[in-house]
Amino acid sequence: MFSLSKKKKELNISEILRGKLVCQECGKSFSLEKIPPFTLSKCPYCQDYNFIPKLVRGYCIFKPLGGGGTGCVYKAYDLEKKQYVAIKMLQEIEINKDEAVFSRFLREYAIGRKVSTHPNFCKTYDFFELDSYNYMVLEFIEGNRLDKIISPEGLPEVKLVVLWGLQILSALQHMYTFDYLYRDLKPQNILITDKEKNVKIIDFGLSCKKQETGIKTGIIEGSPEFNITPERSNFDVEDMYSEIYGLGMLMYFCLTGNPFYRTSTVKELVNLHNKPLRVSDLSQKMAQIHPELVVVIDRMIKNNPSERFQTYKGAYQALEAVKL
Repeated sequence: MFSLSKKKKELNISEILRGKLVCQECGKSFSLEKIPPFTLSKCPYCQDYNFIPKLVRGYCIFKPLGGGGTGCVYKAYDLEKKQYVAIKMLQEIEINKDEAVFSRFLREYAIGRKVSTHPNFCKTYDFFELDSYNYMVLEFIEGNRLDKIISPEGLPEVKLVVLWGLQILSALQHMYTFDYLYRDLKPQNILITDKEKNVKIIDFGLSCKKQETGIKTGIIEGSPEFNITPERSNFDVEDMYSEIYGLGMLMYFCLTGNPFYRTSTVKELVNLHNKPLRVSDLSQKMAQIHPELVVVIDRMIKNNPSERFQTYKGAYQALEAVKL
């Protein structure tokens, strides 16, 4: 389907460096003097709203992209490297409300720097503090989140879903060599690149070392529909088999357009993940999917951790062996 909306003008960095902004609607430039950054301001010529950019330590931050578990994310331009980046920002006022937010932000950066050399992780470039803000500089990815591109009416090819599963397992294995578990597989954290249709995993906010799991904190972290495994909800130790469970739930979503479980409350979802017997058989839920693939996913999401694949390698080999 073709959009009939008018194409916005390209960002003019040189004008911003001169203290002006080219209106995205009419193409005329106007002065940024006395207009606070990170606000919406009307163009004096066409009255269309424009987001007001900000220059910060060699980066031109010019477009909001959304929010993560911690902080807001913007599209920016790296003036030195001449490339687009994403910048996650955390304001000091948020830290004052909850110091744990800053610790999580720093942990996300530290883990990202270690593991993001893998091609299926979003790269983490830099971190700095300035004027009561904390900035994390990340790779900008031309693509869309899984939850934005998948629906029961618009499902990807099964071969593509298998490829994504293999790429995610490869990334998780790379992360495990640093002794980390990702712990937050869900459609919102998986970007699919526009050109190659490859996976890019974002957001390390819940990642931690294996020995840091299983601690009774009274708070169950994660997304109930996808990655709150029975062991996590019971504060038991997590390992590769826990990540494999989350991947199975994610692949089921990709193949059907729906989460495996749907209920009205988080408590009910957690209880469903803990039930040893599922209400309906997996093969019935995925009747149109190749039976060999159903067998693999069924093993991924077994309620008992010991019945799942115990290693990423084992899950990878089983998934790779599926003949479609």
